[in-house]
Order: sequence, then C-alpha cells, then structure tokens
Amino acid sequence: MQRNIFSIRKMVILFLVLIAIGSMIGKQYYTQNVPAAIWGTPVRFEQDTAMPYSGIEQVVADSEYLYILYSSNLGIVQVYNLNGDYQYSWKLYKHMNGSFFMAVQNDVLYIRDYHADIYVFSHGEFVSFLHDEEANAVKNAIPFSQFEENTPGYYIRNGSVWHSNNGIGQCVIERPLISALYQNNFDFVLVVIILSGIGFVRFLKNRRKNTGDCPMP
Repeated sequence: MQRNIFSIRKMVILFLVLIAIGSMIGKQYYTQNVPAAIWGTPVRFEQDTAMPYSGIEQVVADSEYLYILYSSNLGIVQVYNLNGDYQYSWKLYKHMNGSFFMAVQNDVLYIRDYHADIYVFSHGEFVSFLHDEEANAVKNAIPFSQFEENTPGYYIRNGSVWHSNNGIGQCVIERPLISALYQNNFDFVLVVIILSGIGFVRFLKNRRKNTGDCPMP
C-alpha cells in the first residue's frame, strides 16, 4: 500500500515537472518571433497568437479597440476590435523586474511602465512617450487604481476574455483552456508545489527509513 502511495506521488510530481517544462518551452516558442523593443519606442508586429502559456494581466477598451496586456515579464499588448477580431500587437521595453499597467481615459490608452513613464496611444496607434514632468501630469490626472482595473464589463473566465452586457456574459476572445492554469501567477505556484512535493516525498522516505531502523519493543 505504501509503495503504491509513493508511486502515485512520484507520478504526480513528474506530471507537474512536465507541465512546468512545457510552459517554459511554450513561452519561448510563442515569443521567439516577437521583435525587441527599445525604451520609449514600442514596436508593432502582426504575429497572431493566443499566448496559451501566459496569463492576462489586464483588459481595457476604448470606443474602437480592446487591449489585452499579458504577463508583465513579456511586455506584450494585443489589440482587438470590439468584436474580438485580432488586429496587431505592441511590444514594449521591459525594465528589470518591470511591470506594466493600462488605463483608458477620454478614448486614449495610457500604458505605464515600471519606472512610471507613460506610453500614449490613440485610435490604437502609438502617439507619444511621456517622461518626468509630462508623465507626472498624467499620473496626477488618472488615479493609480484605474491603472490596475479592467474596463467595467470585461473579465477573465477560464483563461478567455468575456464581456457582460446587461448580466449576459459573452466570450469575446477565446483562448485554449490550458491558459486558465497561468492566471494569478500560476507559474510561481507550480514551482512551489513541485518543490514542496519533492521535499515531502523525501521527508516520508527518510521517516520510513528511520522508523525501520528502530528496534522492535
């Protein structure tokens, strides 16, 4: 019985390791053709991918487009029309340990980077890059909480983008179901689970070995 339990635990740990490896390989595959960006100058590219191995950080919309910000370690923003049809993507320069935040005000998209500089987009196109005093003016006009929120009505469900209209939910951008595993920093949680599982199995093995060495009363 104990041998079967250990076998099951080994299989579970192996399965989790394979998922982690598949995630890393998948991210490299889906981003290998993404162009590099320099600070202050985002790069537009046409590559269309569902980004299955990345969680969605934020969804915002103006009157024309829907903007999807993926995991901050990628610096990728995809642009869709309001019907969920892919248009193009933007690659932004990512600072070390950086992250991005988005907000829409008066039909203008503002993307804030790790150093609190601001990328400005209008009608889906890059307009300007704001630094220092100019960026501070935007930050004073738009509360930071707005940079952390989805546009009302939009939400993530099972890794896909949904929109609620009068209480009726509709899938706007459908992504593979595996995408749901990578929401809410699942990559980090997965690593913790793997390490904890390996440590737990070793602990049980050592305990079983030590118990077996004890003399019988």
